[in-house]
Amino acid sequence: MRPPKSAYYPPRARWYGRFLSSGQSLVRRLPLEHLRLPGGFNLRQFLLALAVPGYVFFVLGRARFGQIVLGAYGFWFLVALVWLGSSLANLAFGLMVALHAMSWASLLEVWLQPGGWQRRLLLALFAALLVATIVYLPAQRYIQSHLVAPLRVGGATLLVAPTRELSVRPGATAIFRVDAGGAPGLRIRQGFMVAEILGQSGDRIRFRKGHYYVNEQIRMALPQMPADGEWVVPENHWFIWPFSGIGIQGNLSALDPITAHATLRGLALVPKSAVIGRPLRWWFWRKLYVP
Repeated sequence: MRPPKSAYYPPRARWYGRFLSSGQSLVRRLPLEHLRLPGGFNLRQFLLALAVPGYVFFVLGRARFGQIVLGAYGFWFLVALVWLGSSLANLAFGLMVALHAMSWASLLEVWLQPGGWQRRLLLALFAALLVATIVYLPAQRYIQSHLVAPLRVGGATLLVAPTRELSVRPGATAIFRVDAGGAPGLRIRQGFMVAEILGQSGDRIRFRKGHYYVNEQIRMALPQMPADGEWVVPENHWFIWPFSGIGIQGNLSALDPITAHATLRGLALVPKSAVIGRPLRWWFWRKLYVP
């Protein structure tokens, strides 16, 4: 029988311990506290003043005002996060940029000492442009490309979780990119549509009056589906039926049968690369609208 381990037995060193120890040693050797910048800031204070809205006021001896700025920034950050996609979130995002820009302007003012309200105003505008360009626009692009993005579809704002093509399966609801196109007397606007994936590559789609088949599975027909015909879903394509969410100008039923059939097929058989993400049904405690 193996004896129990002692409570004082030292834990094993982690594999990343040597790297962490080396990094801490390097930071201790760097003269961050002794390197002085204009305005009496050391390098660590300078970096924190750039990264944390309101921190510059703590360094300048205005801790009370710094607490107000930091608290207001945190409040508007939560508003922008929880109500993402709404007008309130857009307002909160603008106020976050303004508070951070005010901190940068105060930091630049310590260094440049502009004097006069005209120069101070120009400095504030320059700080706002700088912080928006360097910090917030790149962060916004990254979040919308990799995490979540608000998207206007059919008059409603949806929250979209970007996803890879391979992670989408039949039965899932996805958001697709629609390219502009059409036919004589019919125009399809460029935009986005929300649709359920009904079939995948290789599936045989057969249309009959009042219903349709995906392989041998029968389903009720959807609006504007043809009453007869047969399609095979091409490779790297999905079969969807999204016409309620597409911006179509013109009368599809007025087209000649060959043109109408080609238009329907082009809209219903979409390449997998057209998938941009999945609509979120919940965001925090908010139940979101999904067509």
